[in-house]
Amino acid sequence: MQVGDQAIGEDATLVQDLRSSSFDDRDLATSLTHSGIELGAGDYPPSKAQYRVVVEGRPRELTALVRDEAYRIAREAVSNAYQHAKAGNIETEVTFGDLDLKVRVRDDGIGIDTAILAHGQRAGHWGFPGMRERSESIGGQLNVWSERNAGTEVELRISATIAYAEPPTSRFSWIRRLLNSNAVGPIVDRQ
Repeated sequence: MQVGDQAIGEDATLVQDLRSSSFDDRDLATSLTHSGIELGAGDYPPSKAQYRVVVEGRPRELTALVRDEAYRIAREAVSNAYQHAKAGNIETEVTFGDLDLKVRVRDDGIGIDTAILAHGQRAGHWGFPGMRERSESIGGQLNVWSERNAGTEVELRISATIAYAEPPTSRFSWIRRLLNSNAVGPIVDRQ
């Protein structure tokens, strides 16, 4: 009973940490770096993996909602890697693309059991369903790939028009601005 009570207490602490963790005015990559170090510290995680964050592309300001939810999804994936993967390495990659924002968490651990992948969750655990709900709530797409003894990759992909505080500019953005402005005026059919 004591071991059961301890496990329940640890699970409750993890859930509370995931729900209450915030940015402290840091950007996504910096927050994920601090979070990964925090999750890997101490005696609790069975895996003492090396952790790093890689940033690709030109960093852009994210909308507050996307930043918060992307952080929580990635934090859950990193926590899962530390707790269950028996990984030697865990990497979070944040890619600021012109078309989308991608956040990937990879590990080189034991992989996720195929029954858990097929079912979408481990009985009594809400990590994957919670990550999917968060992803859907911000218009994102969550993909999970895993292979036995080859690790796991969790990828969150969000359209640039949703993710970035300022919409991306492209070669054709001036045409969109022109068409959306009143400068063109109404189109009149003169027959």
